Amino acid sequence: MLRGAGLGFSRLFFATLFALFVAISVPVELEARAGGGHSSGGRSGGSSGGSRSSGGSRSSGGSRSSSSSGSRGYGGSRSSGSRTYSGSSSDGGVGALVFFGIVGVVVVFFVLLQRSANANSRKWVPPPDNLPRPDRLRPLRNIDPNFSLILFKAFAYLVYVKYHEWAGSKGGSAAVVPYLMPQVKSRGANGPAVSGVLVEAMTIEGVFVTAEHAIIDVKFQATLMLAGKGPRSRIMRDDGVRFIRSVKARTPAPESVLRLGCPQCGSPEEPQADGKCPSCGAVNARGEISWVIADIIGEVLNFQPEKLGQGGGAEAGTHHPTRMDPGLNAGLRALSMRDPAFNTTQFLNRAGFIFNEIQAGWSELNEARLRPYETDTVFDSHRYWLMHYRDQGVRNVLGNVKIENIHIAKVEHDAFFDSITVRIFASMVDYEIDARGNILCGNKYSPRRFSEYWTLVRRSDLALKAAQNVPACPSCGAPLDKINQNGVCGYCNSHVTLGEFDWVLALIEQDETYEG
Repeated sequence: MLRGAGLGFSRLFFATLFALFVAISVPVELEARAGGGHSSGGRSGGSSGGSRSSGGSRSSGGSRSSSSSGSRGYGGSRSSGSRTYSGSSSDGGVGALVFFGIVGVVVVFFVLLQRSANANSRKWVPPPDNLPRPDRLRPLRNIDPNFSLILFKAFAYLVYVKYHEWAGSKGGSAAVVPYLMPQVKSRGANGPAVSGVLVEAMTIEGVFVTAEHAIIDVKFQATLMLAGKGPRSRIMRDDGVRFIRSVKARTPAPESVLRLGCPQCGSPEEPQADGKCPSCGAVNARGEISWVIADIIGEVLNFQPEKLGQGGGAEAGTHHPTRMDPGLNAGLRALSMRDPAFNTTQFLNRAGFIFNEIQAGWSELNEARLRPYETDTVFDSHRYWLMHYRDQGVRNVLGNVKIENIHIAKVEHDAFFDSITVRIFASMVDYEIDARGNILCGNKYSPRRFSEYWTLVRRSDLALKAAQNVPACPSCGAPLDKINQNGVCGYCNSHVTLGEFDWVLALIEQDETYEG
């Protein structure tokens, strides 16, 4: 389309030149203000600057003068009322001057138009929603059909947290050591004593496959809580972590991946000096069996409490159309074939139930209400913010929560998990108050409308059952009052926050940034 526009400009340009060439053969009267002094400026002979004066002289390889003596001429002297233009220019000289002056203006105009068209052509335009998007995990799945991004994120989160706990433990639990390459292990457990690690953000930065190794680069933003209490005993970190694994390795069942210890037999013992497991003799020092941390490049930041009480305003992106995955219908059909008990209405009810429970827990500063419905990474992110609210004596009150609509946007499946992304349209009053009840920001009476993309996951390789929307352990049906921060039910001792028994929340994305 832009190319066609450029051709149109070219045709217009040459047509204009032709019209101007014809036009110069017709005598034209040139008006000049009375009293003289009219000059259009230009270059003189061999000068690069040209000259311009109010006296009316202008040099252009010769000389022309303007006079108010009452005569006006074109190629000599020609009478035109009481005004005259006289000079030594010939017909061709004046015509050429007029012609090339106007042509110069047209050329400049044409160049500016062309530059504008080129600039417009460089503007980013969102890809159509019905086009398939590149799968950057395909190289990994080609060598390991069992690879699961959901499982890898859970593993990477666990190893990262346990690494920092080990590094500050002065030789404590060594279950994470089999997942550290020698150069990382050699740094030793010489950090400050850590009582807890909150991961507020984890991002996959790159995925690569070489002849010998698969590589995944992950960025972590975390807060390390030291052996003390209060905001001043915390360290904020931005860490880039490189995980590598042999291209010959394959992903085992989630229970084996997440138990740590020896990746072959599960022994919690620290590997021997030669890297072998004391129990089974397996070696994983360089990712022979499982992912290992090959390097950590970190930056320690001064702890700064998050600035709260600054929310409010309209939500961006709510008006954007929902990004439907091109394979959505096929994904839903495949899910129904794998699980005949799957029911779209029941799933959407589950999604809405989780949405409401999380808003309530957030508003109450109550992590226990969030824990049964969130994977570890989501829970830690929410726990991080609730910690800051408590530190500063602020509460984010969410009231009159109303779900307007829920659309399924994407369905995915891997060796161990199903995942469904929904777009939730909702409204609520959203404001922040201090300890005395003073409103810091937001509006207590005017609801704000917004939408977000939520991704829920569940295990697909276990016995499946209908989604539920009641506050009970999905494994044993007991109350949720004994779900601990590790996601384990105190009644049946089952881990329930990685979708082992029902759908749980694994990711929240804003509608203005969601890419499908």
